[in-house]
Amino acid sequence: GAELIEGTQHASDVLSQNENALLDQLTQVIEKLSHLSTRDPALEGVVKTLSEGEILIREASYDLGNYLKHSDLDPDTLAEVEARMSLWHETARKLRIQPETLHTEMESVQAEIKGLEEGFDVEKLQKELAAARQAYETQADLLCTARKKAALALSKRVTESMQTLSMQGGVFVVDVAKGEPSAKGSDNIEFRVAGHPGVTPQAIQKVASGGELARISLAITVNTVESTPVPTLIFDEVDSGIGGAVAETVGRYLRLLASNKQVLCVTHLPQ
Repeated sequence: GAELIEGTQHASDVLSQNENALLDQLTQVIEKLSHLSTRDPALEGVVKTLSEGEILIREASYDLGNYLKHSDLDPDTLAEVEARMSLWHETARKLRIQPETLHTEMESVQAEIKGLEEGFDVEKLQKELAAARQAYETQADLLCTARKKAALALSKRVTESMQTLSMQGGVFVVDVAKGEPSAKGSDNIEFRVAGHPGVTPQAIQKVASGGELARISLAITVNTVESTPVPTLIFDEVDSGIGGAVAETVGRYLRLLASNKQVLCVTHLPQ
């Protein structure tokens, strides 16, 4: 693997590639001893042995160079291969199969995907999707139109009821605006209220007090009771801050609701 190539390259570097490589140093030693052997023939045997060794080392260095030259894998490539092999084994472990069967598993999955893709006519599905979207938008537009019509009628009736519930000059508005498509249409619906004349209606939860909110809820419920499937109605402090004729009106509305609903009232007043 990578260790083999790295080790071989290191040996080649030490023998002949690096600065002060072994062959360079050996050549210098042989030259020095050859010069000295002219003075002392006893060194000739040493020079001969070293020269033979130089030839062998040079041949070995040449062979190492050829080995590296004809090797198809460099250290980086080997490291990449080893990383892929590690991933291969890790994937097999996660799938709880043997590494040697991983390619078979992959072929099986690819065949399954191909079968699924061939089982769907993409162009046909796109046409069906476009048709379904068009049908949805048509119905959503019809629903929006109906909602806006109903919103105007409900706004008028609730506003009229508010005048009898100590909110003279108050206005109730059902705002129908375009929203994100959903199973219930593509409208955003918000209840807005103005408690006094000349005030721009705002979101009901931002401007109505507890008592006002209860009376507005009462007005809404009275005007929608026939289409309200809820069997029990609960009003919290619907009589807060009122008395006299207004209290009588509240009582009359509650009695009307109680004719076919269960009505519970939370109050802090003895009336």
